[in-house]
Amino acid sequence: MMTAGRGTRDGTRISHESIYEWIYAPSQVTQQRWQYLVRGHKKRRHKHGRHVHASHIPFRVSIHERPAVIDQRSKFGHWKSDTVLGSKTEHDGIHTEVERTNRYLIVHKIPDLTATTTATTQLTMFARLPAHAVLSVTLDNGAENHKHHLLNQLAIPVFFTDPYSA
Repeated sequence: MMTAGRGTRDGTRISHESIYEWIYAPSQVTQQRWQYLVRGHKKRRHKHGRHVHASHIPFRVSIHERPAVIDQRSKFGHWKSDTVLGSKTEHDGIHTEVERTNRYLIVHKIPDLTATTTATTQLTMFARLPAHAVLSVTLDNGAENHKHHLLNQLAIPVFFTDPYSA
């Protein structure tokens, strides 16, 4: 009898994955050992993880390449951007821009969370401000930020945070 995690006579350990691979191996099909498993499935069902992005963000510049002056929060004009999904429907949301020094907030409702809509919303939000008030923008890695390069029209450097970090 095999037990996962227990030592065998020669001192080796067997993982649960090895046991499942052996039970579901083509050479073991005639033995029908799968019927003794808790779920008793003839075929193993793999759990699939999240598929966050089918494509990578083009022209992405990491937050680690951002000048150290921005981290000090001593100069006005460096913004943090985020998009919040609406609770009533699944398509609309709110796009926010927060200035990092004094926490000045600009909020705009957007009809959908597509990359084009988000980029045009950012352009309209930043176009209303003087040029010296927008020195850089930091974005997260959401799919709504895939067209961030449209901010090049206003000559705004864009940086991206590390994936899965606040």
